[in-house]
This record gives sequence, structure tokens and C-alpha cells, in this order.
Amino acid sequence: MLIFLDLETSGVQSSDEICALSFIENQNLYSSLLKPSQKLKPIVMQIHNITNEMIQDKVIFRKSEIFTQLSALNSKDNILVMHNANFNMLMLDSSGLTWQGEVIDTLRCTQHLVEDCETYSLQFLRYEFGLYKEEVVRAEQFQVRLHAHHSNSDVIHVSLLFEYLLELENEKKLIELSSTPVLYKRFTFGKYKDMYIEEVAMMDLSYLAWMRENLEEIDEDMLYTLEYYLKQ
Repeated sequence: MLIFLDLETSGVQSSDEICALSFIENQNLYSSLLKPSQKLKPIVMQIHNITNEMIQDKVIFRKSEIFTQLSALNSKDNILVMHNANFNMLMLDSSGLTWQGEVIDTLRCTQHLVEDCETYSLQFLRYEFGLYKEEVVRAEQFQVRLHAHHSNSDVIHVSLLFEYLLELENEKKLIELSSTPVLYKRFTFGKYKDMYIEEVAMMDLSYLAWMRENLEEIDEDMLYTLEYYLKQ
């Protein structure tokens, strides 16, 4: 069975915690605000619009009803579908829920299957692939108000993006791609932003070596990319 999931966090570091989580199972959408052990940081409050006042009477994820509901579905027979699965899995695992089944990462699958997108954020892909044309009907089905960066809205777009990807590859291939590192084409930050990484490697290989040694919490795909070009 497929389970679509989206979550929001108290910050953008691996030490942060879940402050909202939504998942779709069959024809049901479950959603809850949650209270992490630390206060929400303004850098994420401006994105998901969840404030400390909104969650002051909530409980932490591992003591919540939605934790119990998701844990009941934590089986090798079920597939968890998320956008940016590495981060989401880290958040779930640090909260006491280690997923037992397969995982499909719509972010990594899109990066593999649709090269050279301007960006791969869920909201960009919502418009790039025309997912917005189907979102109203899906939102009405679950009685959800569409609002970017709200987990109960974003989880609908995760499900729509998955359906789009199924037109490109089958489910088994999407599972395989989700565990296959992505070779990035361009830098999205730093002094060489928007330049092809292969080009930068030819003109300033030392910059790639510096990134590998000095960037904190470098993601798996960027590390794979840096090591790939450093070995060439």
C-alpha cells in the first residue's frame, strides 16, 4: 500500500523536530500540528506560517495520535512516498519511528528523470508539471484548503507528483531511483551558482575539494557529485 507523507519542522537542521505532519492512506488524510521540544525558528515560521502560539497546547510527535496512526502502518508491505525523503526519514527516525518498508522519494526521482529543471522544489514542480490543474478536486476530496508549505496541502501535491512520475517509470523503478544518488548538473548556491559543475571542475577543481571538506551537513547527492568530479 502507498502512503503519502509530508511534514514541517522547527528549523532546517538535522537537530530540529517535527511540528506538523500529514499523510494519506487509501482515501483518508490524517493531519496534525505538533509541539517540538524547542521553539520554532523564524526562518521556518515565515515558510509554513506555524507559530509557537499555534502549537503551545499540542504534544510532541512520538506522544501524538498521528504517531500511533502512522506506526500502525509501519510495515514492510507498505511504501512511504515523500518529497526529500532523506530529510524526512531523518526527522521520523529521530522521533522514534524508523520506517520498515520501501521508500519513494519524488524529489530524487524527478531529478533523475527530468534533467535541468530550474529547481526541484515541490511548489515549482506543482506548476512546471501542471499539477495545479488537478489539485482542487483532490483538495475537495479531503476537505483541505490549499496553502503552500502546509503539510496537509503539500501531501496532496506529493501524491499528484507521484502520479506524474508513474507516467515516466513504474513503481519498482521509482523505488530503485529513490536509493540511487543523483549527479547534480549545476550549482544552486555559492560563487559559481547556476554554472555547470563539470565546467567548474575543469577550471577550479580546488573549489570542489574545499566544499567537500568544509560544508556542514552536506547532503548525500552533493557529496556524491563532488566525489564523482574529484575522481575524474
